[in-house]
Amino acid sequence: MTRKIIQKYHLLILLGIIAILMAFGILRLSGFVGHYNYINIPLHSSIEAIGAVMFILIAILIFIRTRGDTGELDFPLIAMGFLGMGIFDLYHSFLHVGNNFVLAHILSLLNGGFWFMLLFLPKKVKIIIRHKSFPFVSVGVWLMLLVLLTTNPNSLPMLEENGTFTFLSYIHNTLAGVGFIAGTIYLILRYRKEFENELFLLAIIALIQGLSCITFYQSEVWDIEWWLWHIYRFVGSIILFYSVFVMYRKMMEELGHINKNQSTIVNAMPFGLMIVSKDKKVIQLNKAARQLTGFENNEVYNQPCFDSICKAECNKCPVLDQKENVEGKKVIIGKKDGTSFPALKTVKQIKFNNEEVLLEGFVDLTEMVRAEEELRLGEKKFKEIFDSVTNSIFIIDFEEGIIEVNKTALEQYGYSKEEFLKMSPPDFIHPDYLHEFDRFMKEVTETGKFKGETIDIKKDGSKFYTDVSGSLVTFNGKPHILASVRDITIRKKAEKKLKNAMMDLERSNKDLEQFAYVSSHDLQEPLRKIKNYSDLLVIHSGDKLDEKGKKYLDIISRGAMRMQKLIDDLLGISRVSNEVQEFAKVNVNDLVQDVCKSLKKEILNQKAEVIYKDLPEIIGNEKQLFTLFENLLSNALKFTNNTSTEITIGCEELESDWLFSVKDNGIGFDMKYAEKIFVIFQILHARNEYVGTGIGLAISKKIVERHGGKIWAESQPGKGSVFYFKLPK
Repeated sequence: MTRKIIQKYHLLILLGIIAILMAFGILRLSGFVGHYNYINIPLHSSIEAIGAVMFILIAILIFIRTRGDTGELDFPLIAMGFLGMGIFDLYHSFLHVGNNFVLAHILSLLNGGFWFMLLFLPKKVKIIIRHKSFPFVSVGVWLMLLVLLTTNPNSLPMLEENGTFTFLSYIHNTLAGVGFIAGTIYLILRYRKEFENELFLLAIIALIQGLSCITFYQSEVWDIEWWLWHIYRFVGSIILFYSVFVMYRKMMEELGHINKNQSTIVNAMPFGLMIVSKDKKVIQLNKAARQLTGFENNEVYNQPCFDSICKAECNKCPVLDQKENVEGKKVIIGKKDGTSFPALKTVKQIKFNNEEVLLEGFVDLTEMVRAEEELRLGEKKFKEIFDSVTNSIFIIDFEEGIIEVNKTALEQYGYSKEEFLKMSPPDFIHPDYLHEFDRFMKEVTETGKFKGETIDIKKDGSKFYTDVSGSLVTFNGKPHILASVRDITIRKKAEKKLKNAMMDLERSNKDLEQFAYVSSHDLQEPLRKIKNYSDLLVIHSGDKLDEKGKKYLDIISRGAMRMQKLIDDLLGISRVSNEVQEFAKVNVNDLVQDVCKSLKKEILNQKAEVIYKDLPEIIGNEKQLFTLFENLLSNALKFTNNTSTEITIGCEELESDWLFSVKDNGIGFDMKYAEKIFVIFQILHARNEYVGTGIGLAISKKIVERHGGKIWAESQPGKGSVFYFKLPK
């Protein structure tokens, strides 16, 4: 409750004390408080002596409290201030009123103000003051001043004359007061961060001391102000001593509680702990150690540890024999049943019940050793698989280069493993392909994987083509590249042969197409003559020919016409193959409408209905697309079953293509001929049944392929056909 009140109202308490002290000073200056003298030397000596002893005891308690706490730098400075004040005030309490009497008290205040002022020093300086010889030097200076006060009192400055303080004494008191006020500010600032009661109490004591020093000029020896300031300081020192003592006692009780429960804490440790004396005899085992070894404390107490638990240690103890600690040493621990287990042991030399002993901690490594063995076997198996892979495998460190290769790599490149471990990939990649390695490194850094082809150089200087792939993997917490290299020399040679063969084939096709084009043109003239002269012969001599002669002339005429149609179709397929592709936007609705106009006679003769709508606008060669739709519509009109002919043209938009369809209700065909119908000169019916050259669908296929698409047909005999073709968007 008190702690909460102080934390909540600490500023009000502090301001209240200041207000009371200032009010008293104002009343004194205004004359409301009279001037009284009360001379009582024994009482003064008692107050000063008791206060001095309190300051010394406070300093001692603070030193004990902060012993070993290297992080606390302020309290040792405060303790030095109180210690010096206690020494000088104790000396002061035994003196008669006079110059030394005043000087001893002023030295007490100057010392206290000085040490409280040091609280504002940087942390580094405080560390030097605490851990060096500065405190001892300070005590030496105090003793020298006391000796000087005792042996040469007349050599010191005058601070009191005939019961009145001199100006110099006011100056000294004011300086001391400034130091105490500075310390008060520092302690209040720290209290507002940590809310420790002792900080607040120290701040109040420093404030009282500071105000007493600063307002010292108002008082004279034995007057009421002089006595009040003594009482304030005396009461403050008693309160502070009581508070520090209570805190110290609480700390000691907590320490005793810790010692009382030490055994419980030790037994709760999840690892084995054994306390061994300097003569290597067991003092105590914790619960985990008893469970691990099977021994009870009464079975091993005061027994040499090397006779039971530490047999494998060969009676050697590094801490005792070589004066060094043991950190994480692998040992064998013996058990009561005669077996043993591997353990990781740490040994420290500590104090236990004021005696130097060894604290040995050990952890059972049985599971870890088993796991290590499994890992070793796993690594062995991995190595066998690693070496059995038919591709060359490299593990590459970004800084160290190649750190591991498999057996295939050694055989394929001709280098030894030792040679590879001193190399990096650019050492055996052909110079013309080093840019590929740079690309690999960039890709694996950005995406975690890479793939490509290079030419590598073997140790004997021979070259071979490689297919390289790899990915980013992690080994021992670091990123590495796992690269797989496959020899593709045979494939590359085969690809080169195939490429040459394709070039030869393409050249032959071009020659053949050129031959067909030239031949078609050369055949046109003889055919025209045959046709023309056959017609003239009928006109001029037709009445002189018998029926058989007329029949022969008709066969010649129809053969010439068929040959003319065949040549025209050959020229058409040649033009599709050779003409330059000029692609533009084509409105298929308008295109089909033009095709229907071109086939108007055939559509009327068959009484056919052509249905189409909402056909898209695509990119293509308008002339060739016209021929494509004309051939497909002509085909549908030709192979009708003499019933009402219906042809439907549709289109479906796919992700990257347009899927067109031309559906009819004609005679259809068997699906086993689905590929044959697109082969040049291939027809499924007798020539006297359906007129045709067998080139129309071949031209259609050529056009679709020239546009980067695909054409196929689906049909059933007697149920019509559907011709599908895809064109890219």
